[in-house]
This record gives sequence, structure tokens and C-alpha cells, in this order.
Amino acid sequence: MFMLYSLLFYRLGFHCSRKIQEERISQDEIRRSRIDHTVLGFPNIGNTCYMNATLQSLFSLQIFIEDIRREESCWRANLPTHLLKCLADLHSAWASCSRERKISLLKNLKRTITANYSDFCGDQQQDAHEFLSVLLSQIKEEGVSLRTRVGLHPYTYTIESNFEFELLSTRTCLSCGDKVSKTESYNCLSVDLVPGGSVQDSLALYFKACEVECQCHWCYGQLSSAEQKLLSLPRVLVVQLKRFSLNSRGNLVKLHDRLHVSPHLCLQAHSRANVRRPGMPKPHLTQGDCYDTSFSPEGDVPLTAEKKSSVEGRSAGRIGQDSCAMNDYRITSVLSHIGSNMQHGHYICESSQGNTTWLSFDDERVQQMDQQSALRQRSNSAYILFYEYR
Repeated sequence: MFMLYSLLFYRLGFHCSRKIQEERISQDEIRRSRIDHTVLGFPNIGNTCYMNATLQSLFSLQIFIEDIRREESCWRANLPTHLLKCLADLHSAWASCSRERKISLLKNLKRTITANYSDFCGDQQQDAHEFLSVLLSQIKEEGVSLRTRVGLHPYTYTIESNFEFELLSTRTCLSCGDKVSKTESYNCLSVDLVPGGSVQDSLALYFKACEVECQCHWCYGQLSSAEQKLLSLPRVLVVQLKRFSLNSRGNLVKLHDRLHVSPHLCLQAHSRANVRRPGMPKPHLTQGDCYDTSFSPEGDVPLTAEKKSSVEGRSAGRIGQDSCAMNDYRITSVLSHIGSNMQHGHYICESSQGNTTWLSFDDERVQQMDQQSALRQRSNSAYILFYEYR
């Protein structure tokens, strides 16, 4: 075993032959072989720091990469899966010593994105969150093609199973108490900064009940209270901090407020008592089930007072039993924007390597650091945060 380990270390660490460059190296294999972390960076091919930082954040999500690899036999031979191939090939070359190969693969991935989203053409600086949204959307579309055009029914939707979650929005008329609810799917929470607060505080502000102007269809009252609750939890929770805001002139300005980047998040206070956790099947809903209205695909659905009472009665006994640990997330990656505004800035990424060791990715420059330093240094520049479920 020792000789095999030494041979693997020798081949990966010191010999970068073409055969090794093409070899698929998972994140676990990289750690075990103790490969020099400085080779894990990506070249900047023309103001593409937004792309590099986003990719490094995604590559830190081992469960996401494993899902792509697990389904590779399904999509590798099928034409609609260009982006999946790009991501898999780039991940295979992640630990490669060949700069030229990485440049070629990055250009290929960018061409694949711009074929459907022309906003990313050229060498202009782009927003990392917009790029992430487009990337996840296009991967999702390829998954749909696999199941509809190719007929690969066993294929698992990579984006849905890792990033997506459901939110229940409820409006309550302040005049007559009538309730209307609807369910929507998301893959990211965009939250306001709480100066001097934490990411947990920003989440509390996001889910805080508020008053909205909305005409009641029963009594024609003009004010309602609005609140949101999580119906399901994702494997990976993506949190975008709203660092850019429109000023009085209509220009985007950057907010440099400091915020404590929470290493853990608890979503218990913002979840339904019977929230569906990762790995749990969707509940089977019947027409007579009072829970059915929460999942209505028809949009706004009025909830009667009797149904509300029934739901609250069944939930009250379970809320106290759920500990925060059941809805706990740990931070995996921090994508930051360094600079004064969106047009003039630079994106970098710090990500966990599965223990207390973190790596800082600044295009091709990669440095080792600890989690505490990484989170403290990015208190006024953190932009997109990636959290993994427990």
C-alpha cells in the first residue's frame, strides 16, 4: 500500500505527461496524493475572473461533482450535453500542470455558454452571480433534454437534486384574515446586508414578515401581511449578498458594509415543521390533505381558517422536537468581489478542502489558508456563499 501511495504521489506531483493530464482526478484523490495545490488555479483568458471564481466554488462541492460523474455514462455519448462535458473535462484537468490545456477547456466552456447567452460574448467584465445563474440554468436544460429527447429516464437532475428548494409564500389579509399561498422553486437566496450583523441576520431579515399593499379578493382590503417559509431544503444552499445597489442617479454602487460570514447556518426558524430535507421523497398529496394547498401548482390558493388551524395543531408538537442540527449548513466556499464597483473589480474564491484547510483561488494564484482567516478577510467583500447541508 505504501509503495502504491508513493507511486501515485510521484506520478501526480512530478510527472505531468499528457496521459496524466487527461486523467480524472477527484477532489479526494487530490488530497490523498498531496498534490501541489498551486497547480489547481485557472488562467484568466480575458477578464474571466468571474468564471474562474465560480468554477472553483462549484468544484469545491464534492456532492455536485460526484453526481455529474455518476451519470456520465448516461450523458457522455449524447449531443445535448455540451456543458456537462465541458465541466467534466475541466474538472479532470483541474490538477493538470498543462496551462495550455486549461486555456483550451476554459475557452470551450465559455463558447458553450455564449452560444445560448450572448451577454457573455467578448472580454467584458461580467457579474459572477449572473454567470452562476446561467450556468445552472443551462445544465438544467441539458438534463431535461436527456430525459425528453434521448429518453434517459433514470437520469438524475443534477441541479434540482443539489441546488433547488421550495418556498411557500403566504399573504394574510389584515382586514378579514383570508390567506392565499403559493409555492415557488429557487436555487439561490438573495439577501440584504445587515451592517455589523451576520449572514444568519440577513436570512432572518429575508424571512421576516412584512406588510404589503395587496387587494383582498374577499373583502377588498388593501393591506396584507406577507411571510415565507421553506418547504424543502437543498443539499447546497447558495446565498447571494446584495452588495450592489442603485443610487439616486440610477447607477449601480457597491456596498462595502462589513458582515460576519457565518461558518454555519440554521434554517429551523425559517422552515415549516414538516420541511423536506435532502434525501427525503416529496410528500404524496391528496385533495383532502390540508397540506395540499401549500404545494398547489395553480398559483395563489386561498386557505380556510379551519385548514390553518389543522396545520398549526399538527405542527406545534413537532417544532419543539426538531433541533437546529437537523437544518444546519456548513460553509464550503466564499466567492468575493474585490473593487470599488461592478465595472472595475476582481473576483476571487476561497473554498474548503474538506477539513480546516482552505485554499484561496485568484485565477492562477493559489494559496493555502485556514477557515477563520478566509471568513474574516472577506467580511466586506463576500458576494456569493455556498453552504452544504450538514
